[in-house]
Amino acid sequence: PIEVYETALITKHATDTIRTDEPYERPLSAFPSEMLAFPDDVAKKGWQERAKWRVERDRCFLRAVVHVETPAFPSFVFHPGGIAEAPVQETVHLPGLRANPERTYPVTAVGRAFPGTIEKYVGSVVAQWESEGAKEQMSGVNADLERIGLTWKVSARRVDDTQVELSVGRLPRAARGGAHDLVNIADVGFGVSQLLPVIIALRVAGPGQLVYIEQPELHLHPRAQTALAELLSDAAQRGVRVVAETHSALLILGIQTLVAEGKLPVEKVKLHWFQRDHSGATTVTSADLDESGAFGDWPEDFAEVAMQADARYLEGVELRHARR
Repeated sequence: PIEVYETALITKHATDTIRTDEPYERPLSAFPSEMLAFPDDVAKKGWQERAKWRVERDRCFLRAVVHVETPAFPSFVFHPGGIAEAPVQETVHLPGLRANPERTYPVTAVGRAFPGTIEKYVGSVVAQWESEGAKEQMSGVNADLERIGLTWKVSARRVDDTQVELSVGRLPRAARGGAHDLVNIADVGFGVSQLLPVIIALRVAGPGQLVYIEQPELHLHPRAQTALAELLSDAAQRGVRVVAETHSALLILGIQTLVAEGKLPVEKVKLHWFQRDHSGATTVTSADLDESGAFGDWPEDFAEVAMQADARYLEGVELRHARR
């Protein structure tokens, strides 16, 4: 279990910290008057100066609460974590363990926030965009699918009040009469059903909204993994804050290439490597890209694995030929 013992509010001017192992003693007079709005009788008697704070837990945050013994002003709560609640609640999360494709999906509510994980909302998002005539969103989704090379179209049909059916183009590219060549998403390869939630997550998020995707490259061909970098780049340039956890060197290379080609501003990219040592502790190494898309020192057991595998194969071939 994770135990929260400190919450800090960091601004340009100061850092205000609440801890469980020490009392919170900031005087109420230090808070801006618009935050407090003390009644006159409380302010005149100076109760705010003599008030005592109590530290409380509020889910994954700590807050400081002071009670003033007057009906006109029963309490004041300093909750720095409250500032982060909206961004956290509006985070679009797609886990690495995604469900198998279904013949129908439950109807869900669609808004800015998607409690839980995004994949269970995909069918309803597509259905709502189509019913509202959201051509920009749907054309973007279909263009992304075609760019990856898996299909050229997705469509949703309300089966009843509780179920939505998703259909996709059977071929990677639109063909003559292709508008009628749609099949249930459960009748095509896993790649489509695994990629569609990635695309919807990136398309449904607004500027400033955080999208956290675990292993977006799952079930994708190497060529598609490289193309996936373009989808992440496009979302970032629309103002979406994208965090992608990946094991794909090709995906990272795709990001580097976009930077080198001038299609992705270097300041929009940050790389972090998580590595576990022999004791089980995890260390994080961060790297910035330069304008050519290159980065500095990188943990050797990532990109070098492919080179070592190639070298071992070539040595094996040479050894076999030498024995003849």
